Amino acid sequence: MRTVLILFCLNFAAVTATAQTQRDPEKAAKAFEAAKRAKALGNYKRSIERLREAYKYLPDPMLQVNIARRYIDLNDPENALKELRLVKTSNRRVRKLVKEEIASIEELMNKPLMVTFDTDPPGALLTFDKGDPLSTPGRRNLTRGDYKVSIALDGYEKQEATLSIQGI
Repeated sequence: MRTVLILFCLNFAAVTATAQTQRDPEKAAKAFEAAKRAKALGNYKRSIERLREAYKYLPDPMLQVNIARRYIDLNDPENALKELRLVKTSNRRVRKLVKEEIASIEELMNKPLMVTFDTDPPGALLTFDKGDPLSTPGRRNLTRGDYKVSIALDGYEKQEATLSIQGI
C-alpha cells in the first residue's frame, strides 16, 4: 500500500510540475511582442523580462540568444556570456550561432577601450596608478578594470578618484 501511495504522490508531483511549465505559444508570442516593443523604446531590462516570460511558455534557444543581445545593448557582456552558455539545443545552426556570438563578445572584451578625458578648464594632469600621465583633453586606451586617478591643475585642489572601466 505504501508503494502505491508513494507512486501516486510522485505521479501527482510530476503532473503538477508539467502543468506549471506547460507550453503556451500564444502567451509566448504576446510576451515576445512586448519584448520587441520594450526594445524599440530602449527599455532593455523590460525586454529581457518579457523574453524570459516568453521562454517560460515556449523554451526556444533563440529567445536566450535574444536575451543575451539585450544584455549587450545594456553594455553587460558578462551576463550576455552567461546567458549564451546556458543555451542547450540539438540544432546545429543555433549551436554555431551561439558559438560565434560567444567568440565575438569575448574578442570585444579583450580589446582595450578608447577613453576620452576632458576637464573644464582644460590642461589638467591626470596621473594613473597604471600607465603614463595624461594632459586633458586627451585619449587613452584602457583595459577593463579599476584605476586610481589623481587630477591636478594649478589653482585647483588636487582630486583623487577610482575609475572603473567596464563593458564593451
